[in-house]
This record gives sequence, C-alpha cells and structure tokens, in this order.
Amino acid sequence: LYYLKDTRSVLLLPIEEPAVCNTQVGLQQISGDKSMLVLKLGSICADTAYEVVTKIAKIRTTVGLGKIVGVVLDITQNQGGHLTGGYAVSCLCVQPRTFLGSHTTKSNPPVRYYGQGGIQELVKLPVVALIDGATSSAAEVILSALLDNNKILATIGPEGCTKTFGKGTSLSSLRMNYVGT
Repeated sequence: LYYLKDTRSVLLLPIEEPAVCNTQVGLQQISGDKSMLVLKLGSICADTAYEVVTKIAKIRTTVGLGKIVGVVLDITQNQGGHLTGGYAVSCLCVQPRTFLGSHTTKSNPPVRYYGQGGIQELVKLPVVALIDGATSSAAEVILSALLDNNKILATIGPEGCTKTFGKGTSLSSLRMNYVGT
C-alpha cells in the first residue's frame, strides 16, 4: 500500500494484520464546511501508518477529503515506539523521494529513509503538531522528519511548552548470554 525505501531494502506496509496502536483519526469542523483532519497517535507501532491509512480511507468513502484544510498531528503523551513505524507515518505526508532521516548501528552501515509518496490529500496540506514534554522517541522522529521538510506549520504545547522529551533516538535490544555461578 504505502512503503518506505532505504538504501538497502524496501519495507512494505502492511506485512501482517495491524496491531492496535491506539491510533485515532477524525475530522474537526472549524468553520462552515471546512474541517481539520486530526491524527492522534497514542504510540508508534510497526503498523501505525497502516492504521492511519485505513481510517483515512473510511473517512474518504463516507464524507470525502476535499474540504479538509489542514492536519492536526497530536503526539502529546506519545512515548514513541517503533522507529520504522515513525518513518512510515512521516512518509504519508511528504512528496516522493523526500529524505526523512537515517539511523546507524555499530555493526551496519547507515540506513537512510525516503518518502515514497503519501496520501495525496495529506501531502498538499499544512500540518500543526501538538506536543508536550512526554513526546519522545519515534514520535520525535516523526516531528523532526516533518519539520525538516517544512511540513509543520506550527508546534503547539501546553502553557507555552515548545520542547519535547529530547530523546529522538531509537534503542536496540541485545541478546546477552548469562554465565552465572
């Protein structure tokens, strides 16, 4: 459906049945017949982009997307999650071949992520991001990918908060053999 391409492989979404990632997608009427598309991401899973696409498809078939004037990306209280899932969400809002970010590990060369074309209605719309001090990890990756590509019109936090948690990285788990006495 939608996919990310890095320098080593192509990651297709969905790979399996989507997990429940506490993703909410809806419309908020702002004036007359104009609405904002609201994306509330509770956590970032490998299937979050798939959930967003599926929910937007339902909105498209029931009321249409033609009268949407912007996107509200609510990542408040989002403690992140799956790194590739974060890049996949970013991919939905950008033009093809847009550089989204990269990550490196000690044993592998850098992986660079590029957008492969998102939902056309979203690509054309400005995005306002709602953040707070608990916004971290993969949620910050989404935010930075969209900020770097001038997709974010504004970031808004509670009581003037303009900072996220500040992690903005991913963690890898290592298998360790236990040798005990």
